[in-house]
Amino acid sequence: MSATTVRFKNSTSIGIWFAVARIEVTCRNACPAGSPNAGFATLGWFRLLPGGERNITNPTGNRFIGHYAERDDGALYNGPFALEVHPVDAFFKCECFPVGPPFVRAGFRQRDLDDSSTIDYH
Repeated sequence: MSATTVRFKNSTSIGIWFAVARIEVTCRNACPAGSPNAGFATLGWFRLLPGGERNITNPTGNRFIGHYAERDDGALYNGPFALEVHPVDAFFKCECFPVGPPFVRAGFRQRDLDDSSTIDYH
């Protein structure tokens, strides 16, 4: 079992909004067997002020967590894993149920929590 808490840190002088992708028991139970991304949920938005930190739970202790972030100046912290986020509002979404607009695809990065349970945006 990996970390059950992940620390997000903003080491920039610019505010950041971020979203997380993680295994959720609620989604695992709700998703049809064999569904793409079954068990994964995306949730956000979480705010990090410059120099700020925030702990997010990883309730299943899964080894991997996904994250995507947008800085207030428009810079992105993104990666190759396309998952759905709401462009403006707070959200919690089981990824096995595509909903389309207003949700949009965002590229998430993957973090191996066995390497580090801190995600530091520089």
